[in-house]
Amino acid sequence: LAHGHRPWQPAMQIHGCATTRALPNVTRGAELLTTCPPRMWHVVESRNLRLYDLQVRWAGYWTLHFQFSDQILVEGVHIWNPSNQSFNGPNGDGIDIDSSTNALVRDSIIDAADDALCIKSGADWLGRHVNRPTANVLFTNIEVRNGHGLTLGSDCSGGASNITWRSIFMNGQGPTCTVNGVHTCGNGPGRGAGPGGPHWKTGRGRGGTWQDIMWDDIYGDVRTLPTFSSYFNSVGL
Repeated sequence: LAHGHRPWQPAMQIHGCATTRALPNVTRGAELLTTCPPRMWHVVESRNLRLYDLQVRWAGYWTLHFQFSDQILVEGVHIWNPSNQSFNGPNGDGIDIDSSTNALVRDSIIDAADDALCIKSGADWLGRHVNRPTANVLFTNIEVRNGHGLTLGSDCSGGASNITWRSIFMNGQGPTCTVNGVHTCGNGPGRGAGPGGPHWKTGRGRGGTWQDIMWDDIYGDVRTLPTFSSYFNSVGL
């Protein structure tokens, strides 16, 4: 098991890689609450990546995190994390594209405990200093069963451009998740409340320039309204 902020599946400076099959069900996020939870899969400074036919469950923190990377293809991925409200999976983002370029995420199912499909580029002074914006990203043909939103930010100080969420099915009435007889995802049986829709968030002093951002053909069984969040007193992730 990984401790601190080390990921369970680390990867750095990988040039040309294809990964498939299910990751091991290593542990539950609740077992990591007393430590600094690791990312499930953290890819840094890599390029020409393909993740496909992958199933990931019970991430202790962000699930798939691509940072400082280029030419990313994610397809046929199913992510399931328990509800944020249960504290079994705090900040259990689905997919985070962070200071990376030329990414395509498609034909997947996201059932996340926090942001479902998220764009980042560093927080505050460090994000502006590193100055590696996220650009040319398309999320398309994806079913979101639970999650806080199709999110830009909040740690996006390095900037973002040409970002699109398209043909996203917000399935707020999707199947329930039961573990040992206990409903652990969404809002319980039937999940009456819908997952969060378009969501952009920032914080005082974070800065960064965002341009050419589009949410297109976002639809579903439950109404999901665009939301804006600004964190004045604490850091939002």
